[in-house]
Amino acid sequence: DTNFNSFGSFSEASGFGSGAQSTATVSLRGMGSGKTLVLLDGKRMAPSPGASGATVDLNTIPFAVVDKIEILSDGASAVYGSDAVGGVINITLRKDYEGFNITSQAQRPSNEGGDQDSMSLTYGLASDKGNFVLSAEWDKKDIIFNRDREYLQGHIGSTYEDSAGISHNARNIKYTVKDENGDYYSTWRVAHVNGQSLCDDRFVGTMPRETSRYGADSEVCPFDYNGVAGKTARIERANLYAFGGYELTDDIRLTMSTLATRKTSFGRFAPAAGNFNVTGS
Repeated sequence: DTNFNSFGSFSEASGFGSGAQSTATVSLRGMGSGKTLVLLDGKRMAPSPGASGATVDLNTIPFAVVDKIEILSDGASAVYGSDAVGGVINITLRKDYEGFNITSQAQRPSNEGGDQDSMSLTYGLASDKGNFVLSAEWDKKDIIFNRDREYLQGHIGSTYEDSAGISHNARNIKYTVKDENGDYYSTWRVAHVNGQSLCDDRFVGTMPRETSRYGADSEVCPFDYNGVAGKTARIERANLYAFGGYELTDDIRLTMSTLATRKTSFGRFAPAAGNFNVTGS
């Protein structure tokens, strides 16, 4: 049985208000990221609050000082518990680095959006008695909107049935537009009321629908939600890692390590296409 990252993993996506939009996880054997244990130097990593504490966020790992990545070929629930049923990934960081290194990288896709800049600084020193490693990372990736990728864009045809990636119910908000009298109407019901068009510049225009609960050849106001929705979020991440070790005696070695991460993100769902009221008792 081969380990592979499959269903249940999560990459950064736009619009997840829980904070998960800045989270990246791994899922071995498709059992879900909560069943894949991620270790750092053989120790459990703190779970991500953006994933409700159910799994580890890979974006918190200082990749500039990663030495090797080991994958346990079999589940290890007997040793680590139920969160290791899918498998175990152990990430080992460098402890013996000597010197000073600065790296930078810039990526510019041919399409709009997704620009990425990153920089890392690594410093290390070692002696017969001990060693010290310090790593600082920063990277930023811009948001990608659906409208900026041809395979994500909505297709607007001559009729609603010939179109794709557009909505005639304004993202499931029942009453979305109002007429000259202030009365609310739904865009999946009518496109005109008392001669007034309900299809303003928020919509792609009036479009016939060949099949409808209100009869054939009815008109609707489709909304191109792909024109405003994001596919991936804008993410900015900063990591700081420090490790120190010193041999007090031949049998006693003192070690210290710390890891701090700060992430900010911005994503966008498609908004409702028109006005609506929220009423309650």
